[in-house]
Amino acid sequence: MKVSMTVILSVFSALLLSVSLAANSDPSLDKFLQCLPDNSLPSYPISEAIYTTANPSFESVLQTYINNRRFLTPTTPKPLAIVTALHESHVQATVVCAKSHGLQVRIRSGGHDYEGLSYVSEVPFVILDMFNLRSIDIDLASETAWVDRTLEEGATDIFYQWQQVSTELDKELFIRAMPQVANGSVEGTKTIRISFYGLFLGQSGTLISMMNKRFPKLGLQQSDCIEMRWIESTLFWFDLPNGTSIDVLLNRPRGAQSFYKSKSDYVNHIVPKEALERIWKMMIKAEPMWMQWNPIGGRMSEIPDTATPFPHRAGYLFKLQYSINWREEGTEATDRYISLIREMHDAMAPYVTKFPREAFQNYRDLDIGSSPSNQTNFEEAKEYGLKYFKGNFLRLVKVKGMVDPDNFFKHEQSIPPRWA
Repeated sequence: MKVSMTVILSVFSALLLSVSLAANSDPSLDKFLQCLPDNSLPSYPISEAIYTTANPSFESVLQTYINNRRFLTPTTPKPLAIVTALHESHVQATVVCAKSHGLQVRIRSGGHDYEGLSYVSEVPFVILDMFNLRSIDIDLASETAWVDRTLEEGATDIFYQWQQVSTELDKELFIRAMPQVANGSVEGTKTIRISFYGLFLGQSGTLISMMNKRFPKLGLQQSDCIEMRWIESTLFWFDLPNGTSIDVLLNRPRGAQSFYKSKSDYVNHIVPKEALERIWKMMIKAEPMWMQWNPIGGRMSEIPDTATPFPHRAGYLFKLQYSINWREEGTEATDRYISLIREMHDAMAPYVTKFPREAFQNYRDLDIGSSPSNQTNFEEAKEYGLKYFKGNFLRLVKVKGMVDPDNFFKHEQSIPPRWA
């Protein structure tokens, strides 16, 4: 019975692919599609995971995991096909067949992709979509206390003290500061509202005692804290109301809701109060841009900067994220908002790292340097590589040359396989 089922599935797979081939005229794509079933397991039919432009579901599959409307325009390049891998053999088949038939692969698996590099390319490409491969084990026992404190009066003094203590607090405590433009107390005026978001792996009583000693200006009270399991705390980062069922984490994304552009920086010296006041004024001019100041410290500072590709550890105080969102359509609006965030980023130069001005690789930013879609030049890659990885960049080049000497896996900010 098992043998006959395998035969039926294999035939069905071939039928689906023949229908798909008839609707596609690109020879490379045709060969790619023919190659897939020969390189995957018949017990996991890859035909069920393939979407070409002829498939009615192609657009919805493509757009579901695009979260930035900047890459949902009529001129945005689209893939020839999408393979939504249902089994590890589908991943292997996609890579083997794309490489054999001259197609680029862009790999999409969720998380940060601020510049659309996992689903956009300027050369013929297919998307290997990993969203179906998402099994994970989670410890549900840990408890969390949250701090969500918004301040306007005396905000600069509180923020300044936060700078002094945030990287040296208990390893179980993380406090992010988020300055945003808000309406002032006088009608028609603007001010800066600073929110502090904290995650503490422990009891709220312990947290309050600690904060009263180390960060008294925050004025933390029991009413500011919410105790919950760690898995429930993840809902807070999604701005979901307290008490929302964790089942919501299983929901698929709704697709892109707005346009946005993000940038990043690192700070290794405390920013003086007078400089903070200048930064707040610059932010008001760049409205609706917002910032996140994320402390380093804790366990991150104990790990050597050469232990992993991520080098920003001991000696760094904060990682900054700048972001601006808008809903207005058209290139004029896009150019205007991107200009605002670039101007703010330029104005922050005196307060952040220099030579090079470093950046966070997970907040990809093509402004800091890029290579063409289909090649990775070392000199061009060095521009962004040193900013993301510092001295680890050259070690990554060596590893790339060992595991992917032909540079098959590439995008506009990938690692080159050689130094020249």
